[in-house]
Amino acid sequence: MTVTFPIGVEDIAATARYIASINPKLKWHFRRLQLLCAIVPNVLLLVLLLMNSENGLQFQHVTLLIGSLILIYAFAKYFFQAQYVRQVVAHTLKQNPNALTEMTCTIQSDGVMCSTPQGSNLLRWADIKAVEQDMAYIYLVLSEISAVLIPKKTFKDGDEFDAFMGRLRKYKPTN
Repeated sequence: MTVTFPIGVEDIAATARYIASINPKLKWHFRRLQLLCAIVPNVLLLVLLLMNSENGLQFQHVTLLIGSLILIYAFAKYFFQAQYVRQVVAHTLKQNPNALTEMTCTIQSDGVMCSTPQGSNLLRWADIKAVEQDMAYIYLVLSEISAVLIPKKTFKDGDEFDAFMGRLRKYKPTN
């Protein structure tokens, strides 16, 4: 079974987001940055509150600290992941001017043949660590830093998608 689809900037960005979500080193890096961004300003705020408060730390001060901690932590997660995705997209397009192209993936008995106008590569079943999916993509996971994404919008209807996934599952169970 064969599917052909264009690779756009949004697909490169989705790949970067997916890799950031499964790569333990990247996840730890983002968490560390989040904590740093959330803790440092709150420690400074705590010091200012203690210095300027005659009655010591009060309930409204604690709620302000907790609220700002949660808000900054959540914002930092979005900010750093979005920055990472922008950098990956820019780097990919700079390093590979042919990245925005058309790809054809063909399920074969020995793996998935992925072809672009620039060349072809057989992803052997043993090299595909997992087959996962979400609302928008099918992920052929090769490692913690590499995956091939197939947009679900490629399929004409649910029957075509089910046939493709059935063929994939025949060789590689999904997670």
